[in-house]
Amino acid sequence: MGDPTWPANIPSEPEQSGYDEKLSINAATFEPDVGPPTMWRRSTLDGAAIKGTIIMSTAERDLFKAWFRATLRDGTRPFKWTNPAYGVEARHVFDPGNPPVFQAIGAALWRVGLQIIRLA
Repeated sequence: MGDPTWPANIPSEPEQSGYDEKLSINAATFEPDVGPPTMWRRSTLDGAAIKGTIIMSTAERDLFKAWFRATLRDGTRPFKWTNPAYGVEARHVFDPGNPPVFQAIGAALWRVGLQIIRLA
């Protein structure tokens, strides 16, 4: 079974003002007893931590919660998401230490805070 894709009926584009991307340091280091430390590239994969907020209606928020709980097994499964900053689909997973946050901003509007990790 392949990775699920971000549902088409749930907004996927983060607000520009809250979008943040942090590249991972893809290196391994070794400090020998004598001489300078050695560093090398760990892998050809280029992960990144992505943080942002998406505006959703109450209905969309409820669909997102159901997808997160059931399909992604409480955020533990990787999923495919197209990052609008690049227009490229890649595998992501929710940051296990930072679950989605829901903030009411209107009568039926929510700001959903997400922290995800691009796997490849």
